Amino acid sequence: MSEHAVVHFEIHGPDAKALAAFYEELFGWTIDANNPMNYAMVFKMDEGIGGGIAMNPDGSPGVTFYVTCGDDVKGMLDEAVRAGAQVAMDVMVIPDGPTIAAFRDPDGNLIGLVNGGPGDESPVHGGGAPVTWFEIGAVDAAKSQKWFADLFGWKVDADNPMHYGMVDAIGNGIGGGIGPSEQGPYVTVYVAAADIEATLEKANGLGGKTVTEPMEVPGGPTIAHFTDPAGNFIGILLPQQ
Repeated sequence: MSEHAVVHFEIHGPDAKALAAFYEELFGWTIDANNPMNYAMVFKMDEGIGGGIAMNPDGSPGVTFYVTCGDDVKGMLDEAVRAGAQVAMDVMVIPDGPTIAAFRDPDGNLIGLVNGGPGDESPVHGGGAPVTWFEIGAVDAAKSQKWFADLFGWKVDADNPMHYGMVDAIGNGIGGGIGPSEQGPYVTVYVAAADIEATLEKANGLGGKTVTEPMEVPGGPTIAHFTDPAGNFIGILLPQQ
């Protein structure tokens, strides 16, 4: 089993406080920014992962996720660079927190790295709709699937009619997918919702905008997408019954 689990998500915008209020109201997430960095920590949900909401230095929107890499964040970052990635954030030790780094894959997608293992349990748990899936949209899906499989040791299964690369959940992390993207490369996360249409309606009422109406994936869940007030592309899904 790979040691590289997706255990943390991050959503960026020009106004982190307003964005945190949007997600707290929409999904019922437990969010706490009472820390030295004023980082809006999203507590881990049942059956999902925790995350954070923050402002990028340039105020731009963006979504990413963090992958565990044991005690060698620098080594994993160097390995990604040798494989064709570019450093987006050098290794940084968060006071009283983890060691992190980030890179941009060959498509330009932002991926984070964090110390720890796939079995590590979050010290803080909260409520709300769980983040249960990550997704990487790629210019060349097959090439990107191989790139991430080689880098993280993920088992990527694209043996399906859509050639969508399914990545199993590892440890306490979430599963995800790597697939073709017609609108250009992207990274996003999916939130499980009991009522997709009601969730989209609520998101729109809070300042979001529907991008993809609910659609049933053959042999999979029902999904939809919206953009939040900062312009981030977010998925919601109705798990298979």
